[in-house]
Amino acid sequence: LSAAGVDMEEADRLWISVDAFFRALGKVRDTLGQASLSDFGPWATKPEVLGSHVRMLRTAKTPQDAYRYLADHPLEFTRTGAWECETKARLVTMTYRPRKEDETRKLTADEQTLLRAIHVAELSSYPTIWGLLPARVEYRDEAGDAVVYDVHILPARSLPLPPPVLAAGLALLLFGTLFAVGTWTSALIAALLLGSTALAPSQP
Repeated sequence: LSAAGVDMEEADRLWISVDAFFRALGKVRDTLGQASLSDFGPWATKPEVLGSHVRMLRTAKTPQDAYRYLADHPLEFTRTGAWECETKARLVTMTYRPRKEDETRKLTADEQTLLRAIHVAELSSYPTIWGLLPARVEYRDEAGDAVVYDVHILPARSLPLPPPVLAAGLALLLFGTLFAVGTWTSALIAALLLGSTALAPSQP
């Protein structure tokens, strides 16, 4: 970011200018690729990031609450635009509109692309704070430079079991099945064989 002309000490204390903001985003894209802007990944739940959402997290109990907070308190997140929010179960519609006082500063096509990418990353990341999958976000342009983002909150996923837990479960299931139809000795041997096979390292 320093290479983009952003004073990091000042950025930690003050709002940076719009020009500096887009220079920083462009530098990140050029260095790490476009995908680095559209997906925060595990960084979304790092303490450094969550620290900027302390006020929101004091009141938000669900991802839907977080989106409503973003719309109700836009000045905590940006100085260049405002959000409108509509929630319907797992679908949240967020509409971003540039501030009228900034009409003299028209965004270039490249800046619009950067802004949409960072909006997608931010909106998709909110459910991860509650341990959910990142939201699926689609956007479309509307009149007056507005952009509408349809945020689809995905259901919680079942985390894959670690191999030892999975092997133990399969062994227990096999033991119970064979014990019901045969002897406990054959059931135990078969279960141990299955467990050892599942836990054995795979060959390269």
